Amino acid sequence: MSEPTLALLIPVTDPTIDLKPCCTNLAQQDYPHWTAYVIGQTPTLPEPWTTDDRFQQLTVPDVTLPTLGHLAQTQLTSDLIMIIDPRDQLDQPDSLSELVALAQQLDCDLIMPELVRFDEQRSTYLFPNLWRQREELITYNNYHFLIRASVAMRVVVGSLIDRHLFAQATATLPREASSQMLIRQLCRQARHGIYTDRHPYIWHLQADHQLPEFEWPNPLTFSQLPQLVAANQAAGYQAPVPTTISIAICIDQNVAATIPTLLYSIATHAKRPTDIYVVYDYLPAAAKADLTWFNDRFPNFRVILTPLRAADRDLLRRFTLNGHKGNLTTFYRLVLPQLLPDVERLIYLDADTLVTSDLTALWESDLAGNFLGVVKDPGIGVEPRPTRKEDWWGYRLLGPNDGEQYFNAGVLLMDLHLFRQYSISLYFYQFVIETIMFYVLEDQDALNLFFHGAVAFLPLEHNYITKFIDVEPRAIEAVSLLHYLGPRKPWKINFDLPASQRAAAARYRATRRTWQAIAHAEQPAVTALVDTANPDDNLLEHTLESLLSQDYGPLEIIVTTPVAPTPASPLTRWAKENPNLTILINDAPSRPARQQAARQHATSDLLFSLAAPDYLDEVTALSQLVALQQKEAAALVCAQAAEWLVDQSRFMVLPNVNDVISWGPTDWNGVLVTQAALRPNALEFDSKYPVKQRCLRHNLWVKVKR
Repeated sequence: MSEPTLALLIPVTDPTIDLKPCCTNLAQQDYPHWTAYVIGQTPTLPEPWTTDDRFQQLTVPDVTLPTLGHLAQTQLTSDLIMIIDPRDQLDQPDSLSELVALAQQLDCDLIMPELVRFDEQRSTYLFPNLWRQREELITYNNYHFLIRASVAMRVVVGSLIDRHLFAQATATLPREASSQMLIRQLCRQARHGIYTDRHPYIWHLQADHQLPEFEWPNPLTFSQLPQLVAANQAAGYQAPVPTTISIAICIDQNVAATIPTLLYSIATHAKRPTDIYVVYDYLPAAAKADLTWFNDRFPNFRVILTPLRAADRDLLRRFTLNGHKGNLTTFYRLVLPQLLPDVERLIYLDADTLVTSDLTALWESDLAGNFLGVVKDPGIGVEPRPTRKEDWWGYRLLGPNDGEQYFNAGVLLMDLHLFRQYSISLYFYQFVIETIMFYVLEDQDALNLFFHGAVAFLPLEHNYITKFIDVEPRAIEAVSLLHYLGPRKPWKINFDLPASQRAAAARYRATRRTWQAIAHAEQPAVTALVDTANPDDNLLEHTLESLLSQDYGPLEIIVTTPVAPTPASPLTRWAKENPNLTILINDAPSRPARQQAARQHATSDLLFSLAAPDYLDEVTALSQLVALQQKEAAALVCAQAAEWLVDQSRFMVLPNVNDVISWGPTDWNGVLVTQAALRPNALEFDSKYPVKQRCLRHNLWVKVKR
């Protein structure tokens, strides 16, 4: 293979710049087939390079990128081009040889290498943080992200470019075009472009020679979808809206236990036939049984278990090889158009959502030829929410002109007919493969980037993130769907949940309890008795939160207190938000007397005592206690405790006790007991019942020691 010829273009915009260091550096290169062209209005070669045939002078009216492109088209005959700023230099004598050899080895028409910065003021070399692979393919999908991630990709100097590609890319550039505009053209038009972490080029940092900031393109596009939307609209396309609502939920076994609550919320509000496609890779038999339970109990409502195909699973696993470190479940939606070939329109729901009214309005939304219907995310996605709008994640991802177009991807209305018509899943998959290492919010970022300019924005009510309550307040009754975005899920114990979001959490928990009570009708009802001498004590909130978050269905809570809570008390709010919580005012002087009075109001045979500020530390605690009590037919079951030492900020696990429990009128915290085992008028065992303890071997409740 013959060695290509190389033209080194040295544009001179300031005649006072000393060209001698640059020319001396180039003359040391060991590659034999190069010619350097000093280009400017009055170019002047320094001695002794005026007599060296490798250095030429070209006079032009202006030194702009289009001018350099015109020279490449009309006057130069070399195979390759490299632009070198007269203030810079190449790193090693073999820099050109190495780049040319790489271009031949990889058959490239564009190589953009990393660069080293030399701070002349401090006489210090600044090497890049080489976190990428040795060579990385530049594609139509990833060049935007490479330009953002690497300052070397923002300057055209030092890159090795095929001469015809350079002339083609500069042909349509405006006179004032920046390097980044040219780089975008080169990346789009290159047959085979490579970004390499080799750094043969040294940029000399000077006051008037700084590396540029990232320039946001306008318009910002990452696909051809906006043009397809325009074509759909011009053709008068009307999306098919079937009578049956189709919904997809993509899950794994880690969230399977939460899905029946979502399904129950959909089923109880559905006013038209509804099909739910539960997409999964693996689910245990018990989880499948909970999901298909709905099919025999709700008319016109079907839960269709839809396993991933082996081919889809293999495709999605490639994301892990390309830098994805999160859960692949949310990427299952990529394969929905092919996995559900007979579904024309689809609502996609994240697992952490709850339907609060009929979804017909969402289902019939006009997408106006767009591929997706979405709800905007006003800076909620990343915590804490920045105070300046310009710092919202949407602006950081999409730029200053498009930041407000960022949407939440937890609820999507998808036109699968259009997806299949244009093979969108194929292009989207390739986009994700090539850009996944640049995401912060994973699939949501991918959807926002690829579908930018091809979505219809829907009312906030169709995807009401509970964090909106503080910034876009709505009554729960006014929204159709709640989205519990973030780590504080309502099926967990959340001691730090903001007060403004507790009503939304209570709505979820009430729905879950109702479903649990219906689906598991064999479970006995439980009354939790909580006593507090101070109803305004904030630590009482820990106790109540741990009880209200329990996944046990038939649960009522009675809080006894000697004085009425104030209207502003947390206890007053808890009772208002949770119908299963009752406040009982009793001025008896002792806790046993007050709880004995509460016992008379209990509607359950099983009683569970928990004294504030102690709390349960697992949402399954009551379920486990009741299951053990039922299995053993025990009169009493007690959970093992851990003690939280406030002054030392640490836990101490209390030792296991023997089978015989010392249980008196003031000492029955964490105990589940049957009404029948107690004397009628005292919190003491009836003599006919043996006093035996069944102790679970893990920590189910915490005793706070202050």
